[in-house]
This record gives sequence, C-alpha cells and structure tokens, in this order.
Amino acid sequence: MIVSTRELTLSLQEFKMAGPRTATIGQKTSGKKNQATALRVIQTAKVMEQLAFIIDDHQDTRLALCELLEANGFACKEYESFDEAIDVIPRDHPCFVLVDFHTRSSVSIESLVANVKRENPEVWIAIMSGDPRARVAADKMGTLFLLKPIEPDQMLEICERFCRHRAQSLQGN
Repeated sequence: MIVSTRELTLSLQEFKMAGPRTATIGQKTSGKKNQATALRVIQTAKVMEQLAFIIDDHQDTRLALCELLEANGFACKEYESFDEAIDVIPRDHPCFVLVDFHTRSSVSIESLVANVKRENPEVWIAIMSGDPRARVAADKMGTLFLLKPIEPDQMLEICERFCRHRAQSLQGN
C-alpha cells in the first residue's frame, strides 16, 4: 500500500496526548504491555546513551520520529538532506540512521550509505519509504527497509534492536 508522508506523520499533539509508545497513526492503544515495553526501551537507551539520526526532507515526519524516539529515551539529530548529514555521521557516531528514500538532496542515497558503511561500519541504516519498490534499492545497498506508515511500537523495537547489535559489535572490537 502506498501512502503519503502526511499519513505517516504522527501529529505531535496526538502523540503528547497519548504518551510514549501508545500513540499510533489514526488510533490509540494502551495497556501494561506497552508500558512495560516502553520502560524496557527507555532503560536500554539510557544505559547505552544512543543517538539516532533522522534524515527526511519533510519536517513533520522528522519531528514526529524525533518526538517518538526522544520520549522513549533516545537522543536524536535531524537533517533535511543527505548533504547535511554525510559529514556529521563519522564525527558523531550515531547508533543508527533512519533515511527517507525520496529525500531531495544533491548527494545520492547510495553515496550516503556507502560513506556511512566505509567510515562507521557499526552504524545501522534503515531506509524508509511509502513506495514498496524502494525495497529493491535498500536490499542492493544492504540496509533494512521500512515501509511507511510505520507503527510506533515497530519503530521503537527496531531502534532498540539496532542499539543492542551496535553495542555487541563495539564490545567485540
């Protein structure tokens, strides 16, 4: 299913009203499972002090993702284009990078991914798109593909997994 960025975007007001991990696009969920999972994600992120980079040319999407991640203990830096992020990633060593496939930029997504893999091989990359055909490109680049819209619980589970894998790879070095 192809959706617009607008459909992906979680309004900040809806998110703040529902609380971390309970807000979804178009509906709210609640329960002890969500609270326990949220607590586990927060504890993991705080202990590991993980940094996420969000690269998307749509400000509302960047803000929604950063709000979600920050509310659950992750630190975030957001960028409007690949150009802005490509030189910062090697210096700041993020745990993971979430990249919108269709971000307008003078640097290609392939160049960004190649640069990250060369300079920081322990950094995990996920390519997001509402277009399922972008999966082929993500697979060719060796990155994870996330089809928009992405449920907040799913996003947080993936980010937590990225952080665990990165911590394990750094311990091995």
